[in-house]
Amino acid sequence: MYGSVHPLLRIYCNPRDAMMRPTALVLLLCFLLNGCFSYVPAQSTPGRAARVRVMLAAPTDFRLLDYTANEVVLAEGEMVRADEREVVLSVLQLQARSGYEFAGRGETLSIPRSNIASLQTKRVSLLRSALVAGAVVLIVTLTERLIAGASDSGGGGGGGTPIPT
Repeated sequence: MYGSVHPLLRIYCNPRDAMMRPTALVLLLCFLLNGCFSYVPAQSTPGRAARVRVMLAAPTDFRLLDYTANEVVLAEGEMVRADEREVVLSVLQLQARSGYEFAGRGETLSIPRSNIASLQTKRVSLLRSALVAGAVVLIVTLTERLIAGASDSGGGGGGGTPIPT
């Protein structure tokens, strides 16, 4: 049916597999946009707009726009600036000692350096990314085989006993 078409290109030629292309592209796009990230200890002060996580040395209360986040032990956000006295973040999320999470809306939060236990930056995790990519490939392959198996096993009907009238 395909003649001398390379086996890897057959998926693009076979109409039965035409619906797999958009599915694979959507999954790949989701993977590329989100990626698999982890936080790692910062080797130096991160630059402006870097995603960071700050573990606080002691629970601290922070006044945000319309509420106060009590006993915060962890802050996540984007770096605005840092100097020898403080780190200033655009807050995305705060976590209290109780585990309660406060959603930030980009409010500016100043954290004194003396209250920072650790500063971490967000990085792409190659291992996690490889595992997710492998899972996406496996799911697409299995789905393709299921669809191919379902379209190949369709019977032509007939062969049953007629219904008496």
